Amino acid sequence: MDILRVASEGFNKPTQIMYKANLSWVALLNHLKTLTALGFLDEVQNPSHRTYEVTPRGLELLESYHKVVSALRAVTSELPSF
Repeated sequence: MDILRVASEGFNKPTQIMYKANLSWVALLNHLKTLTALGFLDEVQNPSHRTYEVTPRGLELLESYHKVVSALRAVTSELPSF
């Protein structure tokens, strides 16, 4: 989710994503490959570098994730303290 979030904020070069998402280079490459294969990211090859763009499917996943997190926070804030 951090990779999709970071890329949706405009940080779309691999090194930028790696630092902003706090990942190692090897982990980043594995995740980028998976997210691209699943259609959540598009890889754009430019003459001197590559970038990644979040697809509409990736934005939908990110939005759904935020809804689940918000719902969980609401539920847990209503739980009694022990």
